[in-house]
Amino acid sequence: MARRDDQAAVGYPAEAGGGGTWAPPSVDGRRVYWGTGNPFPFGGTPRRPNGGSFPGPALFTDSLLALEAESGELAWYDQVTPHDIRDHDFQLSPILASGRVYGAGKAGLVIAWDAATGRRAWQTEVGLHRNDRGPLPRRLVSVCPGLLGGVETAMAYAGGRLFVPVVDLCSRGSAVGYAPLAQTRPETGSGEVVALDARSGLHLWTGRLPKPPFGCATAGDGVVFVSTFDGAVYGLDSRNGARLWRAHMRAGVNACPALAGGLLLIGAGIPLDGDSVPELVAYAARDRQ
Repeated sequence: MARRDDQAAVGYPAEAGGGGTWAPPSVDGRRVYWGTGNPFPFGGTPRRPNGGSFPGPALFTDSLLALEAESGELAWYDQVTPHDIRDHDFQLSPILASGRVYGAGKAGLVIAWDAATGRRAWQTEVGLHRNDRGPLPRRLVSVCPGLLGGVETAMAYAGGRLFVPVVDLCSRGSAVGYAPLAQTRPETGSGEVVALDARSGLHLWTGRLPKPPFGCATAGDGVVFVSTFDGAVYGLDSRNGARLWRAHMRAGVNACPALAGGLLLIGAGIPLDGDSVPELVAYAARDRQ
């Protein structure tokens, strides 16, 4: 295991930072598993391009951390994106199943580890990938996944399969920084739900979505539910991705669909036009036929 050296990881602490967490950890009774975020400033600055403010890998950013539950000591870690200059957080709550840890994040990578040892079992790319490796030029180029792309929200696990909501949305980045986030228009993106075999990481099917899924994937009773930015909600057959059901909310959705007591609960609140209505809607099983 690499030695921890905060000064070496940060480089210029007055200029750099990051590595926080977005989402709750996952706990198996023995260990606590966290996904962590990116270093900053992503891209870089005119004075220190391509992440010069944090030379080296910038441990423990963009990582999966396994901590001993009783002591808080680090049991193992794996840094998914060393020296990240693209805001590629590995931010999602890990999924624990069958002795493995499954994680994903904005780099468009889904990874499985042996929970006991931290050894990678497999790694699979999902979504669009363009200019997502190595240094960036000083001119702005299209970077995919972008600042709002990749696997933004939680995966689902059921029946030995992972269901991954993927946002296909690029940004413009360079060695000295990114175009303002306000210039990234979520409504211009698209997405998909990707089903992976949890043992091997092999691709099983892809369900294309016309708009980006900023809500999570939720699975139950052979159906995968996902919501998109334009307020649509889809139910896909977990076996093959066929569309079984569709509904439309009166506002955009970036919240996770929830299953409880035979109900599918959807919250919507993104203003899309003058007629948008924030709402929480519950669908019974008979409504989803």
